[in-house]
Amino acid sequence: MKALNQKIDALEIKLKDFIQKWKEVVDRNDLLHNENEQLKEKLAKVTNKKEENRAVSAERKTIDQKHIQKIQSDLDQYITQLDQCIEHIKTRMNG
Repeated sequence: MKALNQKIDALEIKLKDFIQKWKEVVDRNDLLHNENEQLKEKLAKVTNKKEENRAVSAERKTIDQKHIQKIQSDLDQYITQLDQCIEHIKTRMNG
């Protein structure tokens, strides 16, 4: 009977240790789960930021292209006006 009581006591101790370790594992798991959720949120923010940056970049390219086209158009107009002035000067000098 004494041996049985010792085995039961040993099992109780092992069971208490197991329960304590189980609680520690559950607590650690909760912490990791929370950290994982926070990381998911950060990743979502970074992903959204990248998408916003891409959209802004595409918009800037469109604006830049519009500016370039405007500048080219203005330059073409100035060149045409200069050509007309040169022709006018040539005509006056020759005539």
